[in-house]
Amino acid sequence: MENMWFWRSMFFAGMLIPAAMVIFGRVMWKHPPKEIGRGSCGYRTAMSQKNQETWDFAQHACGRLWWKGGWMLLAVSVAAQLPFQGCDVGTVGKAALVLCVLQCACMVGTVVLVELALRRNFYDDGRRKGRNASDWQKSGPF
Repeated sequence: MENMWFWRSMFFAGMLIPAAMVIFGRVMWKHPPKEIGRGSCGYRTAMSQKNQETWDFAQHACGRLWWKGGWMLLAVSVAAQLPFQGCDVGTVGKAALVLCVLQCACMVGTVVLVELALRRNFYDDGRRKGRNASDWQKSGPF
């Protein structure tokens, strides 16, 4: 009985990172902070804060990545935890730890993807490369 309670607790804990990515991704994508560096959530790096255009691009890109990636990570996390139902506490704990590390790596990995998208679309000083400023909103950065 104790094993089942522990498994349920770890299952719930394993859903926290993907759920946060889905929720905050949606907020950053659809309702980003309007001003650079303002608001309770947002993608903040040196490149994203160069000007308003880089800021808007980064919020949209990171929010969209977190939204889509969060749903995928949620499905993978559920599937990864189900086989450990009924296992001993030590096995469930180790599996939950591995899952949490992988989830964190995925979440932090989005920083690399957004920075690459920023570098592809903007010069180091924040000026847009080549395309029209509104093109990325139609097609998206990814």
